[in-house]
Amino acid sequence: MLRVGDPTASVVRWGRVVEVHGADGGPPYLVRFGNGRTALVVPGPDVLVQTREMARRSAEDLQRHCAEVDDEREPRPRWT
Repeated sequence: MLRVGDPTASVVRWGRVVEVHGADGGPPYLVRFGNGRTALVVPGPDVLVQTREMARRSAEDLQRHCAEVDDEREPRPRWT
């Protein structure tokens, strides 16, 4: 999985690495983006490359963090 773009920017593109063209699993990567287009990408400092396992763990960590934050919040009053 590959995220291209500044995390603070309004446009972030996600793609999936479909081929690895570099030695030892390194770049350049052939990436298929959500719109179906493919491009040969050499990741720069604004790119995050994650394996499926890394993305799964990141999602689990985020869910755990959100659950902890929800537990710490005071209950909101319910308006009827």
